Amino acid sequence: MKRSLLITGITGLIGGSVLRTILALDDSYEITALVRPGTSKGRYAEFGAKVEIVELDLADTKGINAWLEGRTFDVVMHIGALRGGRKFGKNTYLKANLHSTQALCEYCLKTGAQLLFCSSVGVFGAIPKELPAQNLSPRNADNYYHYTKIQSENYIQQSVLRGLKAAILRPAITYGPGDNGFPQTLVNMVEKLTFPLIKKRIWIHLCHIQLITDAFVWLLQNDWESGLALNVADREPVQL
Repeated sequence: MKRSLLITGITGLIGGSVLRTILALDDSYEITALVRPGTSKGRYAEFGAKVEIVELDLADTKGINAWLEGRTFDVVMHIGALRGGRKFGKNTYLKANLHSTQALCEYCLKTGAQLLFCSSVGVFGAIPKELPAQNLSPRNADNYYHYTKIQSENYIQQSVLRGLKAAILRPAITYGPGDNGFPQTLVNMVEKLTFPLIKKRIWIHLCHIQLITDAFVWLLQNDWESGLALNVADREPVQL
């Protein structure tokens, strides 16, 4: 019998990679994906008829709740979010990142679905107070994106105490095929000779897209203890 999967964020680097990998595995999943209304169909055309596409904005919590009513999924993979550094107001970040997570938590609690959540090592701040950062390291809401991820994690862990089966993955800055985020920005700055001169050694942990993809797929295919939270990064840091 096929398992039913709801996934968000498929037009992003991580969500798209995870979905491609799942589709390449076998035909054992019935997959539904939420995409923002008005998103160019070319951004998800590769998935074709293998995935049911539903246009719903993550910031539209009422719409999400209404659509979920009466529907059943075995797994909810919540990867979509408004990333940091974009020009949105705090209220939009709050709705799209935190309120959507709360709605999906409540749905999973109600139906018994598993929740796999994509957070960020940003919960420890752009410059963590403890290096290397671990699960018990201090949280640092140094921007509103990080704040919404911290609050989302808190809500999930509180829901675990109420019976939710959930796991959290925190990728470091992610790079790889299809990336147009921070690593690509660094490359562009170097090519344009606009990268600032740095007089001291700075090391940074990155995360290859295949690593975080494999982590999500592992959670999908294996059993694990609810409340699991993992930082996901390449084994060795790189020097800027």
